[in-house]
Amino acid sequence: MDSLAFVFGARIRQIDDWLPNWHTLMRDHPGATCTIVIVSTSERHVDDMVQRMHAVHLDCKIELSTHRDVRRDYALAPLSAQQHHKDSTGHWPDYVIVSDDDTVYLDMRQYRRMLSRYDPSIPYFIGSASDTAQRRHVEGAFAYGGASMIITSALLGSMHGNYEQCLEDLPKEEFGGGDLYLALCTSRAIGLQPQRTAHRARDMTEFFNFQSGLHQCDYTGNGDGFYQSGERFLTLHHFLSKIFSKPFPAFIDHQISLRCTVLAAQRIGGQNLYKRFVFEQGRQLWVPGHSFTRYSRPIAQEDFALMEVTMKEVYFLEPTRPGITEGIDASVEENTKQTFYLSATSARSPTSTVLGYTASDNSTMTILVHHEAVDI
Repeated sequence: MDSLAFVFGARIRQIDDWLPNWHTLMRDHPGATCTIVIVSTSERHVDDMVQRMHAVHLDCKIELSTHRDVRRDYALAPLSAQQHHKDSTGHWPDYVIVSDDDTVYLDMRQYRRMLSRYDPSIPYFIGSASDTAQRRHVEGAFAYGGASMIITSALLGSMHGNYEQCLEDLPKEEFGGGDLYLALCTSRAIGLQPQRTAHRARDMTEFFNFQSGLHQCDYTGNGDGFYQSGERFLTLHHFLSKIFSKPFPAFIDHQISLRCTVLAAQRIGGQNLYKRFVFEQGRQLWVPGHSFTRYSRPIAQEDFALMEVTMKEVYFLEPTRPGITEGIDASVEENTKQTFYLSATSARSPTSTVLGYTASDNSTMTILVHHEAVDI
């Protein structure tokens, strides 16, 4: 099995939200190592964080940063994580995976299958740009840390030398975060010079291997249309964000929804989590990891090829169709719907899982899924 070194860019106030997720991730990958880059000026806060990590048997290297230096430190973290992995295991990692504290890896079995297509002895920088057309236009087509970025061991080897000097030389007013710093100096380390385009953006398309399924999730409002679109999902960003859209509405407890989503992926397989199943000639839509929706009018087959726009002020790269009003009402001419959201996941047997869904009026429904035996 390929060896992995994880890097998490973290905020001290969000640690309690993400410790359980990191613990599950590392528990399921014995031999993997982790490095956390965290911004804090208080040693007491860091000591408290270390104690809580130890309480859940999570052993990560801590890289302390400041608000002034965090972009540079985040961009340096892959080399630090590479060395930490060597010191801890005696060998270099095949891949260093960089992400934010609120990045959810839905099913690492599926994620590893994706990694297997990239030979670690070949220099690859793997990631995904924003899901929205606006941010790609304004900020550029570079990989975002929230969706997760993967650097192969061969590319890490190229980063030694003038990489740190490049980070020192970047102007302090450089547009973008630590992920852009990482991209700029890693690309220069292998002889590429990404150029600015309009709106201060960078064209990084010749440097990256863009991977479908890694999602930055840069939008606000109701994300239903995105999660019901039939897209492939390997990672999700902003799952518990207070600014960006969350996968579930406020009446679904978000910590519960996170646990239910990850467990559902483990049980039925991440490749099945956001598949779409249509019943009753388009009157019902089931997306196992997200929702079950009933419509007052059938959805035409050709319309299911278009993403329903439920988000606010955002333009996706994929074709879209207008949103449908929540609150099913067969007496009105336009289509309406009632959406039940994933709110419970439980194992019934090694080959069956119960998924529970709840609507805004507290009505519920349960679906029993039969699947192959789980091999986590």
